[in-house]
Amino acid sequence: MPGNLHSEFQRVFSVLPDDLVQAASDEALRRLKSEQHEVNPTLKWADFTRSGRFLRGGSTTLSDYLTRFVSEPSSDLVLGEMASVVADGGAEAGRVLYQRDTNTFFWFLPVYDAPAHSGSTPFVRGFRINQETFDSVVMHFNSGRGLTASERRVAFQLLGGLSLREASELDDVGIETKRAHIKSASAKMQCNGQLDLVRILLGQMVHVLNLSNDVSQQAKVIEGFLADHIKQGASLLVQSRDDGEKIYVIEIGPETGIPVLVCHGMMFGMLISGVLEDLCTHGIRLVIPVRRGYLDARPVLGLRAKTHHVEASLKDLEFLMRNMPSGQRFLLGQSFGGALSLEFASRFPDLVDKLILVSTNLAHANPDKEGIASNLYNAYRRLIETESLARSVTLEFSAHYPDENRSRWILHRMFSASASDLDVLEGKGNASPVYGWFSELYQTSVSGIAEDYSFALQRLRLPGQTKAKLLILHGSEDPLTDLEDVREVVSDRPDALVLPVEGAGHFLSASHSDSLWKHVRQHVQ
Repeated sequence: MPGNLHSEFQRVFSVLPDDLVQAASDEALRRLKSEQHEVNPTLKWADFTRSGRFLRGGSTTLSDYLTRFVSEPSSDLVLGEMASVVADGGAEAGRVLYQRDTNTFFWFLPVYDAPAHSGSTPFVRGFRINQETFDSVVMHFNSGRGLTASERRVAFQLLGGLSLREASELDDVGIETKRAHIKSASAKMQCNGQLDLVRILLGQMVHVLNLSNDVSQQAKVIEGFLADHIKQGASLLVQSRDDGEKIYVIEIGPETGIPVLVCHGMMFGMLISGVLEDLCTHGIRLVIPVRRGYLDARPVLGLRAKTHHVEASLKDLEFLMRNMPSGQRFLLGQSFGGALSLEFASRFPDLVDKLILVSTNLAHANPDKEGIASNLYNAYRRLIETESLARSVTLEFSAHYPDENRSRWILHRMFSASASDLDVLEGKGNASPVYGWFSELYQTSVSGIAEDYSFALQRLRLPGQTKAKLLILHGSEDPLTDLEDVREVVSDRPDALVLPVEGAGHFLSASHSDSLWKHVRQHVQ
């Protein structure tokens, strides 16, 4: 590293106008000294009850508004530090606490839009504000004011509660230098002194509430479901498509694992509950966009509206696939998601390198076959000709699942042909207790499930011209879809690798988890 960094920086920035060279050099040195520079400014935030209990947290990038949720403060150093401050009695709404060791401050604001699982009780949202976050917001509202880095620096320090003397000592400059900077900033902002400047900037910084609220009620429903029922290893990421639509992505598995994009089905809790250990063993990381109409904050509204969940979900998959490296675009379709994966691979053959179908539910009714599932699909096939009837049936089912005894009775009838599935329903597989999470999942997913039935009942086919290398894993005792029905759909692909899982039913991801992920790893590596 060069000995005289300031001189080197001045040479580098000599291409700038003369009056900006000094400020640019100072800013580069400050960033280097603080080691707080973020290429993509990030807003860290967390919600606490008024008694100080951590509810949830998040990290939102301010360039692309990608939010990663945090369910435990110990998993993030900044939020862990904030939680410690709150535990010591610092979570009072309106309080600002400067952190000298990191040159940041915590700011706590009252919020009344409580998470879905917390009723209507107001809570406190804490924000970590660093120089980069402050600059991002201030420049957003004052881009034409010409505030220099030094002027923004002293304004940031005053907003954090430091006096000019404390700010000058912290930055090792004279107090007169700080006074000159704040006087210049006040003039550019047309303020009558530093108090007026602080009031205006404080009002502008309230924008961080909008940034953290942008994840909406939808994210809170999904995050609550993960926290209550999945727990181990699952995290929620919220990102935006190019058209601004939000995608809510569940990630589970080792950070260094091979990413596999998942198109989930109706009971996808079976796929992700208790699966972390096997994913770590086989080096797989699941990337699961929550499909439209599932875990919906307003499920009944979605059921009554003219929705197009399947098309929206296909757009989500397309966006995520286009952001994956060519040659490493792996798609796994589970249950009803298998039908959608087939459609995606047919529609976008160049975006899928390898396709895996797990327990594909094609809802193929066979008039000559006896059984609960066949009767259900025959009836649905007749009802989907009138969309409102299919939705009415789905909504009626949702009224019965909250009763655990009734839910157990219905599920046992649906899966009675598979001893393996019955064992899984009673907690003998990887999945956590099924009836609780299934009830919540169904009731918040009625519009997505209704449209899934309508879509899957179409006769889909994977054309031979799709180049994706194909693996099919299907239980030999799957009571919902025969393996031969799946073979028929991919009959144009004689190169498909079909692996019947002996003794498994529809829930093979829970009953034969280790074997499943072993085969997936072999397929994608």
